[in-house]
Amino acid sequence: MENYFDKKTVKILTKIYKSKDGLKRNEIETILQDEFSIFLLDRLVNDGYLIGKDNSGNHFSKVEYPSHSSWEDRYYSTPQTNKFIEEKTNKSRLFWFPYLITTFIALTNLIITIINFFK
Repeated sequence: MENYFDKKTVKILTKIYKSKDGLKRNEIETILQDEFSIFLLDRLVNDGYLIGKDNSGNHFSKVEYPSHSSWEDRYYSTPQTNKFIEEKTNKSRLFWFPYLITTFIALTNLIITIINFFK
């Protein structure tokens, strides 16, 4: 079953995917500018898209409610997140590549036609 995420969730997953050392909770809340982002993070951890690491260095993949996470907790991408982001990137490339090629060919043809017209 494929999950669908809103733009903010994809943005966070992409930033975490690209980061080498994960992102702290306060960095994520700054990006989202949302006071309820902790619920989103907890949900993403429980669904297997993120893994957390607390101040003690303990990793967690499940969050009990109510959450008592710290501002210093770090979140990292999982293979499931990596797959989602990479598939999204590949779909985007496969969508735009044919349009770029045909546009390039059309522009080249237009330039050649204009040059031949003024000879």
